[in-house]
Amino acid sequence: MMHTQNEIEQALREQEAEYHLLRTNDGGWAIVVPELGAKVLAAGLDGESAFWVNPKFGNGTWCVGGQRTWLAPELGSKGFFGNGVEDWKVPPELDPGSYRQIEVNSGELTFQNDLTIERLDGRSFELGIVRSIRIDTVSIHRTTPGLKIRIDNRLINRMDRKLDWEVGLWHILQAPAETAGTFLIPLKHPSAHEPSEKPYRLYFGDLPPDWKFETPSFLYIKALAGKWFKIGIPPITTTGTIGLLRPSRVDDQFILTIMRTAVDPSARYIDKPPLQAADNGDALQCYNSPGRETSNFCELEAHAPPAAFGPGEEQKTHLEILLFKDRFENLCGAAGRLLAAQVDPERMFCA
Repeated sequence: MMHTQNEIEQALREQEAEYHLLRTNDGGWAIVVPELGAKVLAAGLDGESAFWVNPKFGNGTWCVGGQRTWLAPELGSKGFFGNGVEDWKVPPELDPGSYRQIEVNSGELTFQNDLTIERLDGRSFELGIVRSIRIDTVSIHRTTPGLKIRIDNRLINRMDRKLDWEVGLWHILQAPAETAGTFLIPLKHPSAHEPSEKPYRLYFGDLPPDWKFETPSFLYIKALAGKWFKIGIPPITTTGTIGLLRPSRVDDQFILTIMRTAVDPSARYIDKPPLQAADNGDALQCYNSPGRETSNFCELEAHAPPAAFGPGEEQKTHLEILLFKDRFENLCGAAGRLLAAQVDPERMFCA
């Protein structure tokens, strides 16, 4: 099992994998592993990890768990991972890549991966990806203490040509889903966008009617490994924040995970279903894994819009992940405050 800090650190030592342990003064922690894509492999408020970690992460797979940075678009003729799910594969130059530590500054870790990567259409890109990671304590109304993980990313153009709205940074967090949890997705009210704009869309898989509950300004979706689907939320309907509430794996409490990033509703995002190439892409996504044994996870995902910048220039983005552990009723109230929405405990799939 990979449920606790001790179990994960022991496994890393057995694999002789170098790792860095960040701590807060009140017990918060995060483990960063350079050779595994500089992922934040695990993090928590006590001894339990709030992230999913693959119990077989030492077998050479990219899918080790934690939080990672990839590149978009994922699929299609201009994708980095394949034309569709049938030929999907992870470029090893991206993950695990070849991250090296370049800075240690006041509790912040910074790693850089210089890579050359090809799209499916053969167009090549010479890029640098920089991940800077720090953690701190956060609280809600001084009653629910939590952990904040801030990840600052930079995409560097290492080519002698302009990078022209072609590549986007893509941030992914894997969370446990062996027992039922709830994706919490606030939506902008329909009055804030075109009535024809759908608030979300299904990329692939099957989302049964009894796995979701929708209001004009909020979407509850069941998160439970074993059923395969992915949901995307376009920039015009998202608030830039998405959450997951699920039971602890070691005691009778619950864990709330919040992911938030800046979203530009007028920007063009490039990650989208291949058959919807004419549409704008999505800013936030949630994924449910079909696995029930070593792949019993779900994902919270956030995209940055692509930019145009010249040789030697860079694009900067940042992501915040907030973690809280408490009783169910307390975390429902905390979720409402953090998501700026009325969260109904009766609609939770994890109650």
